[in-house]
Amino acid sequence: LRTAIRSEQLESRHQQCMVRDVFTQPCLGKADNRRPAEREKMICRILLLIILNSCLCAATFVVNVTQSCYQAEENHNITLEWTFTTRPHGSWRHLFILCELIAPHRELVLYQVHEGVEVSESQDEQFSGRVQSDKDVLREGRIRLHVSRLRTEDSGLYLCDVKTDEGFNSGRCRLNIS
Repeated sequence: LRTAIRSEQLESRHQQCMVRDVFTQPCLGKADNRRPAEREKMICRILLLIILNSCLCAATFVVNVTQSCYQAEENHNITLEWTFTTRPHGSWRHLFILCELIAPHRELVLYQVHEGVEVSESQDEQFSGRVQSDKDVLREGRIRLHVSRLRTEDSGLYLCDVKTDEGFNSGRCRLNIS
C-alpha cells in the first residue's frame, strides 16, 4: 500500500513538473530532450496563444452608435442612442455607463449608471432636467437618451463608456446645434 501511494505521489509530481517544464528546468532528474531553440519556440507559441485569446475575448464586447453625427436646431429635442453587447439574462449588478459631452478643458456628464443604478446627481448642471433615459430598452443593450430644449453649447463630441461582465468599450458621436 505504501509503495502504491508513493508511486501515485511521484506520478502526480511528474505531471505537475511536465506543465512547469516549459518554463523551468526538468524535474525528477529526467533529461529535457528538447533543444533550446525548440524550447524557446514552444514558449513563444504558448505566449502567442495567450495573447490571441485575450485579444479575442476583448473584441467580443462592442459599443456602437446608431448615428455618428446628429444635426438639430436650438430649442428642439433629440434622441441620442448607443447599443452594446448584452446577454439575455445578464446581471446588471456589474453595469457601468458614463455618457459625457467632451467640452474644452472638461467633460460634462450627461448620463451615468453605477452598478445597474442610474446616478442622476452626477449629471452636469448644463443638462439638469433636460435628459431622460429610456429604461425599457436598457436591458436590450440600448442606451437611449432624450435631450430636450437643445442649446448651442450642447454641440460637441459625446462619448459613452460601457462596462459589463462582458467587457468594456465606448462609442462616440457628434452633435451639431444650429
